Amino acid sequence: MPSNRRLLARVARLMGRGALTPARAVHHRIAARLELQDAAARARGWTVENRPYAGRSYRDPRFDQLTITRPATPADDAQEVSA
Repeated sequence: MPSNRRLLARVARLMGRGALTPARAVHHRIAARLELQDAAARARGWTVENRPYAGRSYRDPRFDQLTITRPATPADDAQEVSA
């Protein structure tokens, strides 16, 4: 098993060669997963909105076509419930 000094020297050499740091490796892995999810959402016709801190908001534009029908008065509501 290498000593701590040898291990640190090896890590420093690898990082100097352009190897990914652990934080960058995690960032790349998350970005790749988000890209797959974005592609799947767009294939379904959804919109993808980027949010801060690598967040995403997925939305189906078909919900814009829905309307809520509410009774005009509480009495109309009572009639619908009893019917």
